[in-house]
Amino acid sequence: MPIATGQTSIGLTPTAIDGISQMPFRILLQNMDQTTECYIGGPDVTIANGYRLDKATAVELVVNPLDALYATSVKNGHKICWLREFL
Repeated sequence: MPIATGQTSIGLTPTAIDGISQMPFRILLQNMDQTTECYIGGPDVTIANGYRLDKATAVELVVNPLDALYATSVKNGHKICWLREFL
């Protein structure tokens, strides 16, 4: 399957990054903000319980079928980019 890329604007409430898939996939996320960290996790992610992604850093994850990845920030308009490859 082809590789897909995109950018997502996140804010104060959890935002789905790339939706739900019927297949497992690998996703590379990069925090595009140069000043603020963001937090990733499930649909209930907050700045208190999420995995912190520091400013201008990236992380690679494998997401299981029917799971979704969410992100949140301390400010609205926070940009993250992603690259997805189905396994």
